[in-house]
Amino acid sequence: MKYDLAIIGGGISGLSAAILCAKQGWKVAVFEKDTYPKHKVCGEYISNESREFLTKLGLPIEEMNLPSINKFLLTTHYGTSSSCTLETGGFGLSRYAFDQLLAKEAQQLGVFLFQNTRIKSIDGKAETGFNITDTKGESYHSKLVVGAWGRSNALDHSKPIANTEAWVGIKYHVEKGPDTDTIEIHAFEDGYCGISEVEDGNFCLCYLAKAKGLKAFKGDIEAFEKAVLAKNPFLKERLASTKIVGPITTSQFYFGVNQQKPPFPYLGDASGFIPPLTGNGMSLALRSSKALAPNINAFLKGEITYDSLLQSQATYTSNYLKRRVNRGILLQNLLFLKPAFLNKWMMHAFAISPFALRIMTRLAVGKKL
Repeated sequence: MKYDLAIIGGGISGLSAAILCAKQGWKVAVFEKDTYPKHKVCGEYISNESREFLTKLGLPIEEMNLPSINKFLLTTHYGTSSSCTLETGGFGLSRYAFDQLLAKEAQQLGVFLFQNTRIKSIDGKAETGFNITDTKGESYHSKLVVGAWGRSNALDHSKPIANTEAWVGIKYHVEKGPDTDTIEIHAFEDGYCGISEVEDGNFCLCYLAKAKGLKAFKGDIEAFEKAVLAKNPFLKERLASTKIVGPITTSQFYFGVNQQKPPFPYLGDASGFIPPLTGNGMSLALRSSKALAPNINAFLKGEITYDSLLQSQATYTSNYLKRRVNRGILLQNLLFLKPAFLNKWMMHAFAISPFALRIMTRLAVGKKL
């Protein structure tokens, strides 16, 4: 089985890149270790910076009557809160539906989508192409390979960004939440929780916590939520809502960019992972595919060398992506200002001046894709 392009990983970045390249006439294969649809730990809020791009990909975003979100509420476990409007805003869409929409569009464009397929090895070089073998023993050949496997390397299961403190993520879908136009972020000790509406009238409640916090409760999620998250009175009320899906869990979150020199281009979280506080992880995944796709096209046409292709990706990662990720880390750290009086002072400043909070939210958003 021979292809022009093989993408390892069928998440947002991998599928959107497959769609872009298939539209250029290339024979594309995507290898996904799971099957669609599937729930994933994700805040499920997409910035409007990506809205037009998704429409161009072929997704019926404007026809789905998705929740339009343009207000923001921030609270802390000290009982303080502040709110503002979101200049760019966004919309709610679950990963369960989003990945399925992308997969359907890719297949309609002729992309070969291999589900429930794990890749065991990749050998070869740009001059002669790459040989790919899955864990079932099937072999494939492609002129180019792109890694879009997320935070963990699909080949050796390493964590290329594992040089910072580890976090865990937990997600539910619940029956009740804020107004349709509002996204809430509720901070607690060593973590924070976001909640907003998604496409089915339910609400995505997703939180991130330092791994050491949950470890202290021996992994007992319910006990951790009652003892730690519920100290935030606003969050305590949200946690009381009837749970429809979850808990969906994932671990080993590390924030930063991949500093390794890759043997082939990386996309999405494989290149760098931004704190979900900014609500732009999905938009960055889409942006990475848009940035790389023209260079993939140029390489397959013979217009640029393989080294030039890798260098273009390295430039994107070390410049634009690194700036966005570092900015996200900075904004996240503001939630954990110590001592406590500094955190309270900051929230008081946000409360009396929503403009200050609006500036913070503006820093989290990129230009339109």
